[in-house]
Amino acid sequence: MTRKADLIALRDTVQAGKWWGDEGIAKAYCAECGLRKYSSNVHRAMSGSVDAALEFFAAVLPGWFWTRQGFVMTVTDDHTGWGSKPHYSARDDKNPARALLIATLNALIDEAVT
Repeated sequence: MTRKADLIALRDTVQAGKWWGDEGIAKAYCAECGLRKYSSNVHRAMSGSVDAALEFFAAVLPGWFWTRQGFVMTVTDDHTGWGSKPHYSARDDKNPARALLIATLNALIDEAVT
């Protein structure tokens, strides 16, 4: 598969909440995407760690920023005022860390060339 397809597979797995307790699965998915060194952050974010989700976000999208409105997490590199560049959002009523992780993965998917 391409990196983009691998990122989509990771994002879809995170959205489905398929592997809350298995860090080995997180490592396998992250390795396919070239993100193996962040698998611990991905796993901890899936389990509810906002700190882990923020560490992952800062590492893979340097210079970007995030915001939270209720259950919706949004990431962007738009420093001009929320309009000229894409914004990537995700909602999770129970786990804001997972919402931030999904929004981050959506941005990586869109930024991926192949």
